[in-house]
Amino acid sequence: MRWRMATPGSTLLRTLCCLVAMTPWAGGQRALCSREAVADLQSLQSNISGNRDNCTLYTANVSDYKECPNSTLSCFIEELGVLILEFGHTRTNVSSKLLRRLHRLNTKKDQKADCPQCEAHEEQPPWEFLTALLSVLQSINDSC
Repeated sequence: MRWRMATPGSTLLRTLCCLVAMTPWAGGQRALCSREAVADLQSLQSNISGNRDNCTLYTANVSDYKECPNSTLSCFIEELGVLILEFGHTRTNVSSKLLRRLHRLNTKKDQKADCPQCEAHEEQPPWEFLTALLSVLQSINDSC
């Protein structure tokens, strides 16, 4: 049997494999986080906070997310699209990035078979909607 000396490349490869193996997994899926989504949302909040339009949005909350993560995030994504259109932020870099990041986070399966439709959630003004979404994103990041 012949022994080979470890080369820097093979040592790096073994180290990377160990790091990937130690990455936290949630329910058989890699735990996804997005601190950037929180920053994007806070930026969007500051742009929208001065506007007091009469629009309302279906607003889920953290407990909805814990039971029905996929349908809850889908609802937030759908309603955020409405909010962005209402306030004319369709072409901003922040709103585009935020929607992309939310789509990437929306990978968990719903725990319940009878998750409520988006329209079943209470309608709230934009500021309450954005605050609820921020709470959900912080909850997601807390589990990372």
